[in-house]
Amino acid sequence: MPSSNNNNEVLSFEKWVLAIFSTLILGILGWMAKTVSDSQIQYARIEERLLSQNVILVELKGRFDSATKYRLELQSEVVSLKRRVSDIERELDRK
Repeated sequence: MPSSNNNNEVLSFEKWVLAIFSTLILGILGWMAKTVSDSQIQYARIEERLLSQNVILVELKGRFDSATKYRLELQSEVVSLKRRVSDIERELDRK
């Protein structure tokens, strides 16, 4: 009879330990699922920000290219005007 009582106590203890471990494992799995979900949301937000930054960079590159083209045109006009001024000064010096 004592052996039967010990077996019941051991089974009861094993069930209790299994319940604790099951709860612990389920808690860890739930925490991992929440962490993965949060990480996916953050990744989506970062990806969205990067896409908007890329649009801004493309726009700025276009502006920079057009500004560079405009600056080169102005420089060539300045060189042309300097030549004209030099030519006019030479003509005035001859007279």
